[in-house]
Amino acid sequence: MAEDIAAKDYNVADMQPDNREGGRTKVRYKDQSPAGKGQWMAPNMEIMEGAAALGRATRMQHGSGLDVIKQMPDYIGNSRRISRSMVK
Repeated sequence: MAEDIAAKDYNVADMQPDNREGGRTKVRYKDQSPAGKGQWMAPNMEIMEGAAALGRATRMQHGSGLDVIKQMPDYIGNSRRISRSMVK
């Protein structure tokens, strides 16, 4: 009767009781989602492709950011030149 209740109310596939004192029953639940790998992956791939397209459009419109980095001063190089000039 307990197995019947567990199966119907709690979606338990099977139970293996541990009859030792303080032992816990091992329970395996039924799979809730009938979807296979292909079914759950397809929507995620659509989202990823959409995000990639949006990122590509943003880079085309505003640049990749590399141009901004190239325009920045070379702080490390400047620091080295300053420190070398102080040593002499």
